[in-house]
Amino acid sequence: MAIGQYGVIMMGTAGRKEKDQLIESGNNTHERLVEFPFWEEYADLIKSDIADVKNIGGKAAGSITAGKFLEKFTKYPWMHLDIAGSAYIKSVDSYKRKNATGIGVRLLYDFFDKLVKKDDKQHGE
Repeated sequence: MAIGQYGVIMMGTAGRKEKDQLIESGNNTHERLVEFPFWEEYADLIKSDIADVKNIGGKAAGSITAGKFLEKFTKYPWMHLDIAGSAYIKSVDSYKRKNATGIGVRLLYDFFDKLVKKDDKQHGE
């Protein structure tokens, strides 16, 4: 909830190009993204003495430790979009209705639509 209902927190191991494309899609759809740091020190917050990893790191850096938890389960480049603050709102905001907002749907549609069109163009379709 670090940025409230006004955006989506982004983090992960994807390349700068993909991150920038996702940010552009967020700006295009008014589902704006802010990239949080993903420093290795945050992994210390989910270390456990009795398990492989904790699924909650405590009060500090909750969005980032959620991303660090996900990082434990893949070696592929990936992005985590934390929608906790913007998925449910108490009053109408722009095009978003009160309650469940559907945040991320327009953003991801725009991102993947451009990705497919770029791929089609590269393959002469």
